[in-house]
Amino acid sequence: MNTDIINDEDLMLKHLDVVSSDVPAKKNALITYSYNNNEKDKEYYNPKDMNIGDYIQSLAAAQFFPEPCDTFLDRDFLSLYEGEKVNVFLNAWWYIWKKNKSFSENIRPLFVAFHFNNYENVPSETLEYLRAHQPIGCRDYQTRDFLRSHNIEAYFGVV
Repeated sequence: MNTDIINDEDLMLKHLDVVSSDVPAKKNALITYSYNNNEKDKEYYNPKDMNIGDYIQSLAAAQFFPEPCDTFLDRDFLSLYEGEKVNVFLNAWWYIWKKNKSFSENIRPLFVAFHFNNYENVPSETLEYLRAHQPIGCRDYQTRDFLRSHNIEAYFGVV
C-alpha cells in the first residue's frame, strides 16, 4: 500500500476538520483572472490565450459557499487586497512574481487544488504564510512535494 496516499488522506481529513471548525469570515470571495491586465512585464507570465480552466475552478468553488459570493478578487493581485476579511478558495495555478509574492492578511485562505508554476521564485514570506495555514491541499504531486520539502504539511487529494 502506498504510504503517501494514506498520509495524503489523513492530511486531507485534518484539513477539512480545520476548515469546518474554524470561524469563517463573514463574506466570501471568488478568484477572477486579469492576467496582469496584459501588462508586458518580463517577470510575469503573459499568456497569449485566456485559460478557461481558471474560471471553471472558480465556478466549481462557488458551490461550496452557503450563499452567493460577495466579491471577486484578482488572483494576480491578492497581496494588494485591503477589503473586509473574506473566505477564498485558493484553488488555482499560481505564478509568483514581484506584484504577487504573498497573500493579504484579509483573506481567509481555503487551500485546495493549489499549484505553483515557478517554484524557484517562491520567497520565504510566501512559505511562511503557507506554513501558517497548513495543511495545503495540492492538485499535483510536484506542488505537494515542494511544500513538504519546506516543512509545510501538504497533501494531494480530491474530495
